[in-house]
Amino acid sequence: DGTAASALAVKLSVNKIEFALADYAGTVLARGRESFSPENATAEGFGTTLVAAARSFLAREAPDTRPSIISIAAQGVVDDSVGTVAWSPAFAVRHVPVVAPLEEAFGVPCRLSNDTNMIAEALHRTDPQRYGGTFAVMFVDYGVGMGLFVNDRLFVGETGAAAEIGHANHIPGGALC
Repeated sequence: DGTAASALAVKLSVNKIEFALADYAGTVLARGRESFSPENATAEGFGTTLVAAARSFLAREAPDTRPSIISIAAQGVVDDSVGTVAWSPAFAVRHVPVVAPLEEAFGVPCRLSNDTNMIAEALHRTDPQRYGGTFAVMFVDYGVGMGLFVNDRLFVGETGAAAEIGHANHIPGGALC
């Protein structure tokens, strides 16, 4: 029953916050985008920017809809244990809280994950026969990310960054990123 609930998806990337609102059946009801300046985004202030952008999107695209859950995807290294973006090309600063501001503003659970991990999870859930066992997803955009499934489980490590390879030294003794 698509009317049972709705989910707000948020994608944080360089210069933009993208939104998608979907019903419980997975039908996308609305999409939108807001811009922000990474140079002006502070760890303390970005939460306010994010909440304002989400409220603006919902007011414009679905004024009578209140999401039941918010899922946040971010480029770079996320620390899902504390709900922060530890490092990302989207920000000039580190350890940007994103879960707490949204949970406080909307009063619903929020989930944070690396964007490529979310792609791997979506593939596995959509077609577990094809995307089961052990497989990797490589995502090349502003950076390079990897989502890794091992034995039918997303491999994230202690903080969610186990497979993040985009800014690692891949040649022993080679140049740093």
